[in-house]
Amino acid sequence: MVNEYAKEFAAMNHKLEIVAVLTIILILINIGFIVYTVKFQKQLTGNEKGEENNDSRNSISV
Repeated sequence: MVNEYAKEFAAMNHKLEIVAVLTIILILINIGFIVYTVKFQKQLTGNEKGEENNDSRNSISV
């Protein structure tokens, strides 16, 4: 009887381990995506002229 509980606990522990690994992988993918988008945003603002951006941002269209 104790042996059955040990087997169930080991199986549950293995499932939790798989879920933990998948969660860590997803978190790393999200961090990489955020870093990529921030770098891409900086590249866009660096290539364009600041004057045009300021004019379009501050102008009010009616």
